[in-house]
This record gives sequence, C-alpha cells and structure tokens, in this order.
Amino acid sequence: MTALSPMDPKEVMRQNLTFLREYARRVVVEGDDALLPIEEVKDALAQEFMTLGQSFHLTERDLVMMMFRDIWNQQPRIVKED
Repeated sequence: MTALSPMDPKEVMRQNLTFLREYARRVVVEGDDALLPIEEVKDALAQEFMTLGQSFHLTERDLVMMMFRDIWNQQPRIVKED
C-alpha cells in the first residue's frame, strides 16, 4: 500500500498564492462579485498561506505584498451595459 506523503509546504504556498492572486485580481481589477460561493475556500487558503508564510519567517506585509503584486497596476475591464 502506498502511503500519501505530505505536500511540500513551499508547493502548498505556491498553489495557494496562485489561487489567491487570481481571486484578488478578479475582485479588485474586474469587480467580480460572483465569487461569493468560494468565499470559505478563499478564507481557508488565505489562512493556510499566512500560517505557512509565517513559518518561513515572512511578515504579514510580505505575504500580502506577494498576493497583490502587480494587481494594483492592472487596468479594470470596462464592461459595456446595453
């Protein structure tokens, strides 16, 4: 029987960061409010990301900067309403 090995914490952080950055981009840049159903998932991943980051001696500011890097520079999509 094959035992499941725990994932590398850096890989978990990488995966969480990918999800959280896309979530932040959609909310901040696109103003997407249709993401509410995944709010609990986002919260759990964000908490895990912060906890793992702190175990690597990263500050809360470092972690937030990682999440929002390049997002503030993106232009919002303009949606034309009929």
